Amino acid sequence: MSEPAPNPSALGASAPSWRERFLRRAVLALLLAAAWGAIYLPALGIPEWKGEEARRAMPGLQMLQDGEWLVPKIGGRAYHRKPPLINWIAAGAVHVTGRADEWAIRLPSALGVLALTLAAFFALLRPLGEMRAVAAAVFILTNIGLMEQGRKFEIEALYVTFTGLALLAWLRGWWGGREGDAGWLAWLIAGLFLGLGLLLKGPLHLLFFYGAVVPVLLAAGQLRALLRPAHFVGLLLALGLFASWAVPMLRTGQTGVSGVWLEQFTDRVTGATHAFDFLRWLRNLTFQAWVNFVPWVILAALAARPAIGAGLSGSTQALWRGLRWAIALPYLCVMILPAASPRYVLPLLVPGAILAAFVLPDQGALTLVWRRLVRGLEIILILAFVAGLAWMLPGENAAALAPELKTGVWVGSLLAGALLLLCFEVLRRAQRFEAGTDLVLRSAAVMGLVALIYGTVVPPRLASAERLRPLARALEAAVPRTDYLYAFDPDSQPAFFYLRRKPRYVLTPEALPETARYVFVGESDLPRLTAGARWQVVRECHRYIDRGGLTFLLVELARR
Repeated sequence: MSEPAPNPSALGASAPSWRERFLRRAVLALLLAAAWGAIYLPALGIPEWKGEEARRAMPGLQMLQDGEWLVPKIGGRAYHRKPPLINWIAAGAVHVTGRADEWAIRLPSALGVLALTLAAFFALLRPLGEMRAVAAAVFILTNIGLMEQGRKFEIEALYVTFTGLALLAWLRGWWGGREGDAGWLAWLIAGLFLGLGLLLKGPLHLLFFYGAVVPVLLAAGQLRALLRPAHFVGLLLALGLFASWAVPMLRTGQTGVSGVWLEQFTDRVTGATHAFDFLRWLRNLTFQAWVNFVPWVILAALAARPAIGAGLSGSTQALWRGLRWAIALPYLCVMILPAASPRYVLPLLVPGAILAAFVLPDQGALTLVWRRLVRGLEIILILAFVAGLAWMLPGENAAALAPELKTGVWVGSLLAGALLLLCFEVLRRAQRFEAGTDLVLRSAAVMGLVALIYGTVVPPRLASAERLRPLARALEAAVPRTDYLYAFDPDSQPAFFYLRRKPRYVLTPEALPETARYVFVGESDLPRLTAGARWQVVRECHRYIDRGGLTFLLVELARR
């Protein structure tokens, strides 16, 4: 193992001019952006909401409607389980794009991955050199965990982005500073992203940030750098950003939020509300969380070997030594908890990608196997993608595969992704990159092809098994245009996102107006709605069972 590539002038060659360096780095950034576009954009808006996506997006739409920005609401009730930044992002995406659809709201997650990838490349150029900087950026861009989360509107992709940007800002400042002093600018940028992380999910990301900063400083013998004023000012900035929302929100009388967060924390630590499953816990601890870093987890494991560190010196070795602990300690602290989930440790993707980059340059058996594997996958994946498009492009095939699919948008996005990969290959071949950089870039192209095949096969299958859009159509067909749809204490109902006319929420029977006729209500809540002498059910218009097994009814009511 060796330090980053030596200066060409030391080898008798002329050093590249600043214009040549600028052009080279601009081309690399364009290659990374092209790979990102091929992976994250095709068919981004085709699948309907999955998991918790609607719960994150719909409060933002409600904020746009009623102008209440402090307290997120779901189904008419205040929602205290998460801070509001994810809802603000949804509202901002709709406002900026002018579109209230899945594509517009998922786009910030994908853009966050792009920002993190490019930031990793530029921040690591000086500490690691060009080859390793490109490798770390590609490893961040193309791991399975982030490829999944970056195509959804969930908290995790943006959480990884903010935590990673804070760490990269500090690392860039630390490398250029003296005696561990990252400098004011680095700490302020880190504090900004740490504050955004607090507004997104709470303080857990501080464990991953300081879990990397402290080991690196310890390895360098510079732990006293944490006592510098710039560090405390950056931390105060992070806490101040959170307080700018929390203090006004508490003044509105929402005093239950602290109790909800304490209950969540206690549940995560003790697993009190869930029956402890030892086998599931052991599987998560030893295996499941590492799946998120496939396929690069093997390189991270190889880079942690003592033989890798033996060839390093100075700050580079301190960084390598610190990153090993930056992964191991936070991982154990989180995953040893009874109720821990693999997604909780997704912020470790960034230090893991940096550590994995230390494997390069390597001219032994590893590189040989890696190169041959990439060549074989390129041929197989290209043939699979072309064959899939040849079969699916005819209109009758696409329509038969998924009647509800927006075929033109779907096929167009796949072709755009293929065009981006083609441009990627043209740019890559036009530059004479060293062997390690070229291998990493070709690996990114392979992952782009995997994503395009995923976009060819999976979204149509999901579209043919949709549940939310059909429910929205059934509700709209059952409620006359002259009437309103009322939702009685419905909690989160993702299908409401697809209604052209949004429902009116009521939380008590007394709040239901005298003119109401059509009400969407949980079967278990129907007796509460019809108790007393005010309302009676005329007929049941539609019955729906959600994925959790709960039954909801659309009923027509009349005054008794």
